[in-house]
Amino acid sequence: MDFSSRNKVKAEWGMASMTDLIFLLLIFFIIMSLMSNNQTPIDLPKAAENIPPSQDPVEATVVVTANNEYKVYSGGDEILK
Repeated sequence: MDFSSRNKVKAEWGMASMTDLIFLLLIFFIIMSLMSNNQTPIDLPKAAENIPPSQDPVEATVVVTANNEYKVYSGGDEILK
């Protein structure tokens, strides 16, 4: 008894389609690099001379009431209701 299938699926694909895709991507990136303008001015923020020292982390406490109201306490002071 021969239970093997006579219709076998080929699991290969052509390299021609892959080379076409790579060629099109190469052309696309060459054209995009030529169209880009490297002289575009960019406004960057200037660094401040007197940089503030790093702040110590502050512990925050959030209290949610039964009425779905919340209060945020930071360092013992209420900030937001």
